[in-house]
Amino acid sequence: MSTQQTEILAEQRRERFLTEFTQSYKYTEVRNRLQEAIFRLGVEKFKKQVGGGKQLDAASKNKFKAELYIFLQKKLKECLEQAIEEKSSQLPSDIVQQFNQIQDQKQQMCAESFCESSADKYERLAEEFEIICDVPNAEREYVNMLSSDMKNANKWYEFALFSLKFGMQAKAEQYLQQVINIQGMSKEMHLMLASMMLQRENFQQTKIHLDAVLDEDWTNIHANLLFGFYYKLTEWDEMARKHFAIARVKRMRDLTVLPPKSSIPKNFRTESIDYKVEIVDYAKLKTQDENLN
Repeated sequence: MSTQQTEILAEQRRERFLTEFTQSYKYTEVRNRLQEAIFRLGVEKFKKQVGGGKQLDAASKNKFKAELYIFLQKKLKECLEQAIEEKSSQLPSDIVQQFNQIQDQKQQMCAESFCESSADKYERLAEEFEIICDVPNAEREYVNMLSSDMKNANKWYEFALFSLKFGMQAKAEQYLQQVINIQGMSKEMHLMLASMMLQRENFQQTKIHLDAVLDEDWTNIHANLLFGFYYKLTEWDEMARKHFAIARVKRMRDLTVLPPKSSIPKNFRTESIDYKVEIVDYAKLKTQDENLN
């Protein structure tokens, strides 16, 4: 018998079984038993995870429902595997064969997904350890990932963000310096270093980095916000309000809340606005009495 004929017979048998089963009393009995079992599992999980006397808000209810769904799916898979394993001799051969085929396909997909290079493996492990907040192992995998590609600026940048995430600011500065050594200084690096220097209250270095950004674009929102905090910390409230106002107006114009300003100068820090001044020859200027005559 060919594979196509086997599939056709299996489909016909499945339809015949479902028709007969749903019309018999067994369907109602099995459904009630399943409902009781699922309800019992849900109650047990709720008591273990939440507690018997606690009330849940809407967000907690949705979270619990999602976790309960995953839990029940896992239990269903375990029961199905156990039933196939224990009752395989009593079941039709094509059902057992189809189940085994599905299991083999899953194992093959898992095997293919892990056919990865060493660099991909280190990157995946670093991400997985970072998700579960295993900082030492994640840091080790980042080091392994970079050991094979020391000139990759993107990986150094990811390592710096990881270090900032877990409060290792000194290491983050070192890794950002590696990024700068590879691809040179950029506006983003100036802003990153300025924010880190500001957190350390290194006001001199903060001003150097922010000046470099604002000399090119005096309306830069992030730089003006950081300068606002800088002047706030150094107790120069007038300058803080000025830079906060520049950032607010720039953002409002970007959102078209404010109309664009056509006569805006290129850089208020380095250029001045030219005002037209009319030269008056007072020798030829008539007085009010002369104009009346």
